[in-house]
Amino acid sequence: MGNLSAMFDNLTAQATTINLNLKYADNSDVINSFDGKLHASVQCLPDLSAVNCVTCLKTAFSGIRNLSLSIAKVPRGVRILLPSCNLRYELYPFLYASVPPSTRQGNEDEGKNTSKTKLISIIIGVILAILAVVLAGRNEKSREIQLLDMIGETLDANDDFGSEKQGRSREFPVVKLDLIRAATQKFSEENKLGEGGFGPVYKGTLANGIAIAIKRLSRTSGQGLKEFKNEVVLIARLQHRNLVRLLGCCLEGNEALLIYEFMPNKILDFFLFGLTFTYLAY
Repeated sequence: MGNLSAMFDNLTAQATTINLNLKYADNSDVINSFDGKLHASVQCLPDLSAVNCVTCLKTAFSGIRNLSLSIAKVPRGVRILLPSCNLRYELYPFLYASVPPSTRQGNEDEGKNTSKTKLISIIIGVILAILAVVLAGRNEKSREIQLLDMIGETLDANDDFGSEKQGRSREFPVVKLDLIRAATQKFSEENKLGEGGFGPVYKGTLANGIAIAIKRLSRTSGQGLKEFKNEVVLIARLQHRNLVRLLGCCLEGNEALLIYEFMPNKILDFFLFGLTFTYLAY
């Protein structure tokens, strides 16, 4: 993980110093923990300050770190999109082909064309990244609206949770506890899938027949409200084909619940032990 972290630190430095106007950098290198050459890139919105770009990319990389801790190994390929930045690495080439610089023996026009080609490739990459962020934001909002229609109203902004307030969130829907109790038949033993280190997991069925998986965090798990909220916000922002979709959460009274899309073909270990991340090797 150290070599991978160093690689992204170097790319972040390049994007915020050498390529300051574009906020983009890429590289391919051999990393000891991977079989073969690793291809990686980082990118921030062009109008983002260098300091905020560094902060955004560090937040994105923390998602890779948490995913690695969850699956006890470094994934072979990841792409993380945040509203202001994105990063990606794969074992196969996905970067735009770079045109080698012209030699002094070539004519001056050829050198100019080479520089223009590289610049156009980078600009196209920036445009595609911005479009991906915009589309991801729209899809996330659409998913939230669909979930609210499917499950019901969110908690009121004045609901109390101990000494803290939980308001309406734009990152993820907050679901009423009564709806979860009805879906799980009041957390009945028949609906219980198993129990992991953070508490029991139940299968629930909504009124329209849609199946969900509910992770009921144990009161003795040691996870505070602030950490719980930050963890849900992080997974709600990540986009990866191997992540089980988090539909929402419930913080009401003494209950702390995570609501996932129930997928029968997913291994039970994820729902029992994978608090926020899951990964399937490919």
